[in-house]
Amino acid sequence: LKTKDFALGLVILGLNYGMVLLFGMASPFIIEHQWHQTPVVTGYCALLSGIAMMMGGIISRSMLRVPLEKKLPIALAIQLASGAFAITVSMLGLANIYVMMSFVILQHGIAGYMFNNLFAFSLGRFSRNAGIVAGMTGGASYIISSFSSYGTVSFLAVTNQTLLAA
Repeated sequence: LKTKDFALGLVILGLNYGMVLLFGMASPFIIEHQWHQTPVVTGYCALLSGIAMMMGGIISRSMLRVPLEKKLPIALAIQLASGAFAITVSMLGLANIYVMMSFVILQHGIAGYMFNNLFAFSLGRFSRNAGIVAGMTGGASYIISSFSSYGTVSFLAVTNQTLLAA
């Protein structure tokens, strides 16, 4: 845990998965209560989110030869810029299910991309201690994602697209 790249990888893993969990917790309320859609529509949105994460993982696998130091800053920049753009668009009054899902698909695709890269990096970082590293990586990313998603939901009542983007 004293190794900066390993610890930072765990934090990014946890925050990315926490973002995905936050969508899973908040989206049914936004989709069904604010936009008056059916639970079937909510299920389709969750399916699209999962497909986006899977596609991010597939894209990640196709870029194995690109060094981690080159692809992660670009992915993080895209993710942050997309989030800022989502907040801006939402504040301008363009809040509907199509706009929200376009940003969710982009964010979750990048989250799947980064998760695969960072999880593999973290597991391979200390190959002589593979069992301990596997437990630390899985456990720490789970704890961080739990705290970040629950903390966000408890401090910020995510009731609309703008708050979800934030």
